[in-house]
Amino acid sequence: MPPRRPGHQPAPGPRTETPPSAAVEARPGAAVEAPPGARAETSPGAAVEAPPHAPVASLLGAPVASLLGGPVELLLGGPGEQERALRDGRADVALLPGPFDAAGLDSELLLTGPTVVALAAADPLAARTVIRLPDLTGRLLPYGSPAERGRVAPPPADRLRDLSQIFNLVEVGSAVWFLPEWVAGRFPRPGIAYRPVPDLDPVPLSVVWPATSRSPAVAAFVRAARDVAESHPVPAI
Repeated sequence: MPPRRPGHQPAPGPRTETPPSAAVEARPGAAVEAPPGARAETSPGAAVEAPPHAPVASLLGAPVASLLGGPVELLLGGPGEQERALRDGRADVALLPGPFDAAGLDSELLLTGPTVVALAAADPLAARTVIRLPDLTGRLLPYGSPAERGRVAPPPADRLRDLSQIFNLVEVGSAVWFLPEWVAGRFPRPGIAYRPVPDLDPVPLSVVWPATSRSPAVAAFVRAARDVAESHPVPAI
């Protein structure tokens, strides 16, 4: 389904609770980052589901709160959890990396970018400017899959690792990891090199909400997310 602009008035879905984990208070100007299952809790507003690697500091922090007229409740989840949260009513709106099943959902594209591979800065491949999948033969992704196969399906939830764990594995040379450039640009680390992988498709990020939604708060959030995405470019890597 092509992205649509939220000209209608989308609708309060039920509020949501996540499994107990870290709790972060989101205040104006504060960056909101948390591991899978963590929640940033603020005053009532739209409940937003986001992947743990989404640029939430720019999209869901003070800029969106000011444009929306109040903060939002942020629920972070692992791969595949965002779409399920929309469909079962736990979330009002979600940030979804593509591709995803758009049946019954409306969406608006926020940004897109090429796929890069994160590898240890000391890895000999880091000397290259471009990396092809066959170059990664013998290297593993964080979940144990051969890297030369490219992206793999999301692992079971009980095997999820947060960003700090993944980056630690990459830095010591135990794994490589595919991620969108729009994520890599927000996580510069001296022990990690990011290199483009033209064999893999670009990755879009969309704001998505149920097609049946009629919530003014969700419509306002979608407009605010679009404005913030346009005015806060992803840092270059």
